[in-house]
Order: sequence, then C-alpha cells, then structure tokens
Amino acid sequence: MLFMIKVLAIQLAWFASIAVYLTSQQQVYLKKPLTKAVAWSVFTGLSLVAFIMLLTFYHWLAASLFLLMVWMLGWTVLALWSPHANNPKRVVSVISIIMISITLLGGVYVV
Repeated sequence: MLFMIKVLAIQLAWFASIAVYLTSQQQVYLKKPLTKAVAWSVFTGLSLVAFIMLLTFYHWLAASLFLLMVWMLGWTVLALWSPHANNPKRVVSVISIIMISITLLGGVYVV
C-alpha cells in the first residue's frame, strides 16, 4: 500500500507537468492550448497532493527535490520527444509506463 502511494505521487507530478506543457503554443496534443490559469491551477493542485503524499515518507526537502526532478524530466521529454514522434499522443502513455516501470524496478531506492 505504501509503495502504491509513491507510484501515485510520481504519476500526479507527471500529470502536473503535462498540464503546464499544454499551455504552450508549440504543444502537439490539443488544437488550442489550455489557458494558463486553468493549467497552473491543475499543476498547483496535483503538485500539492503529490507533495503531501511524499511527505508521509520523506523530509520536505527531499520531497521538494524529487518533485522538481519529475517536473523537469517531464517538460524536457515532452518538449524534445513529442514534436518528433510519429504518434505524439502515444508519448504520454509511454512515459507514464516508463516512470511506473522505473519505480517498480528500483523499489525503495527510486523514490
């Protein structure tokens, strides 16, 4: 059960970074970008929930750095991989599966 909380926190942080990416004019997933107010509200809400979940296991500084790492990884991969992918809509699901796999393979040493 505790392990699933960590996996859920990773996924929430990942989806928070997707919300911010969808505000960009260069994003390839939506015809019209999300408004910044909606996207940043979603980002803040999901990040806060993920941070609270990580606080049950880690010091606040470690949880903050972990969230920062997931956001930066998400934005970098979305910005570099999505425009060049044959099917850009598949990128989000593939990265979600990769993040879950890394968490499952690494166990307690990942998060």
